[in-house]
Amino acid sequence: MKSTFFNILLALSTGLTSIGSVNAQEVEWEVANRFAPFVTQGADEQARAAFFDRFKMLESESYEEWHKRLASPRFQSPYLTALAGANSGNRMHWDQTNSVHDDAVLKFVKHEDEVDTTIGVRLSLEREGECEWAVSFGDEAKNTNKTLRKTSPCNGEGVIVSIPLSGAKVFVTSGDFQREHNLNPKHVVIVGLGDSYGSGEGNPDFPGVWKSDIKFNSERDFLWLSDKNNLKFKMEAYGSEEKRWIDDNCHRSFFSHQSLLAFRLASQEKHSFVSFLHYACTGAEIFDGILVPQYQAWVTGADHYVSYSQLNFAMRDLCRPAVDEGKYFPVTSEEKAGINLNDFHRRGGEGNNSKRPSNLEPGDKFSRKLGAYRRNRKISYPDSGFLGCPVENIRKPDHVFLSIGGNDFGFGDVVKYYIVPSIWSFQLIAEKLLFPDICPSPANRVSNKSVKFLHKYCKNKDGQKGAYHAGDIVTGNSNGNGSIKQRLTLLTNILNYRLGVENAQILMPQYPDAVRKLVPSEDACAELDMNAFLKRLPGKDGVAIRKELIVGDLALKYSSASPWNGLKSATPRIVGFTPAQNNIEKWQFNFTHWDAFLAVREFEVLRPKLAEAATGLGINFVCSTRDAFLGYDFEQGSRRNLPNGVGGDPAKAWNASEWDPYIYEVPTRAVRTGNDTALTQPGDKQITGAVHPNLTGHRLIAEEMYKAMRRTE
Repeated sequence: MKSTFFNILLALSTGLTSIGSVNAQEVEWEVANRFAPFVTQGADEQARAAFFDRFKMLESESYEEWHKRLASPRFQSPYLTALAGANSGNRMHWDQTNSVHDDAVLKFVKHEDEVDTTIGVRLSLEREGECEWAVSFGDEAKNTNKTLRKTSPCNGEGVIVSIPLSGAKVFVTSGDFQREHNLNPKHVVIVGLGDSYGSGEGNPDFPGVWKSDIKFNSERDFLWLSDKNNLKFKMEAYGSEEKRWIDDNCHRSFFSHQSLLAFRLASQEKHSFVSFLHYACTGAEIFDGILVPQYQAWVTGADHYVSYSQLNFAMRDLCRPAVDEGKYFPVTSEEKAGINLNDFHRRGGEGNNSKRPSNLEPGDKFSRKLGAYRRNRKISYPDSGFLGCPVENIRKPDHVFLSIGGNDFGFGDVVKYYIVPSIWSFQLIAEKLLFPDICPSPANRVSNKSVKFLHKYCKNKDGQKGAYHAGDIVTGNSNGNGSIKQRLTLLTNILNYRLGVENAQILMPQYPDAVRKLVPSEDACAELDMNAFLKRLPGKDGVAIRKELIVGDLALKYSSASPWNGLKSATPRIVGFTPAQNNIEKWQFNFTHWDAFLAVREFEVLRPKLAEAATGLGINFVCSTRDAFLGYDFEQGSRRNLPNGVGGDPAKAWNASEWDPYIYEVPTRAVRTGNDTALTQPGDKQITGAVHPNLTGHRLIAEEMYKAMRRTE
């Protein structure tokens, strides 16, 4: 108090009392590095600030403008050098070997009020000459008070000083000028949960880089895509020490719309510091992923389970003090709210399935199944139930970004159904490796005449005991139990109870449509009028697709121009046979206009119900993202065919080294095709990136979500 009173008197005595003078010479300040994942990208505040400035979005800059600016000459992930081990001295903020955030990141959440939890702030003053800065913080009663002093030019780039995240006070003098200012940073904690759309599948931080001297045998040659020697930087099989993502098993990427949205908030709110805790994982469902440790069949080695459910990862990081990681607690009746967990369809495989379901409590069938797994490794995880942390000890997130529902519905299986080869040999191999675990609703299946093996396969599955199709997951059983609405209700109940999150704090996008060309006039939350894509054939009792309104390939014909040929590159390694043995060159991946129409109609089983459930629960659900990709379908953009060329025309061949996975171009596509994915993600799990958003797609989603956030503020 004495200091403040003295400063006021001193200011009055020097004649600095006019309103104009005071307004013209206020202290300008901003948080220097405003994104917590960047705190491991530099040895000190000066280096971290420079790193943040290199990538940040400028004030009022759109995602498109930012993409265009950073894409020259090539857009690279901020984490590329740390992942590539380029002697940068930087390290990743997520330790994927131990599945934990770096302590430098977690301290902002767990110790945000402590004086030793500091951030850098940049101070400046619009005034000529030297400025003497005195920054004071701490608690005199606790003997933690401290004053830092620095001298620098008043204007220009300013001076960076470290202050507690909880705030400080700065006193500046310059000649006879003095001013005092409070520095009160706003700490924003964001949790990202969900599936492959939330994780950033298809967009590795360290993508494939191809050599310029690759030799192709023919336009039908696809084996070159599987040859590591053709890569400038060799990509070993997944599970090796070579890292390509923030998390290699979950395919988490900086280019995810969740990450991009958190980064924009950090970039354009200069007094904020954003802690972004990202747990979304490719393949995740509400049960198998967010609420239960996820089983990942694609992971090399024996450790196929993620250590914790996404919710338990979040609780572990947000709990103050630390949780006891060996104790799990059951879901409460308050969270279940009358919902019977046995009503939900469970997927197949070794994870949380119908024979060994998790009822979200330690000791259930799923927990017992994993007993030997835990004992053999002498660990307490993975397990059913929730880590123990009273909600009052949780640093409650300010926002939860959520992308979920697609895998519950069977997204990957539905996509696989419509793109599987129209022509193949060895039907048994095709069934085991390419046919889906879940078939679409009967009304949206291909005809018996066009793809008879696939038609028969799904019909046989319908006759199996306990069989269900994708539509059943949306609507539930005959009483509506186990529906997508009940799944989402259970999830939000648990997020409310465990993290203290209100539904209005949850921001969730609708799944975008990548094949429509039609701009609908109706509400984006409503169901599409699918008849708009059809036309009656004159003189015949039938209909045809209006091809000008929906994209697609030529049916049942090989084309070297197809954007899906790259999917073949995974087949030899998966099958284990040579091309001569299984005649893979005859396997043609097609996505015809009818396939596209049926796929849109099948996803319209999910989308309106998902929108209805989410909005009914009070989630900030962004319906407009459904139409975000209109004009950005997979027929747009360059490099659609593989570098081998098209139809023997050398003019249509291109050098593989020219592949730029994060290119900015107009027009362009918003989704990864099979070719895009094979070029971007060389490795055993590459085909998972197909039909997922690329950087353009994720920035389009993020733009709509950003607008939705601003509307509700």
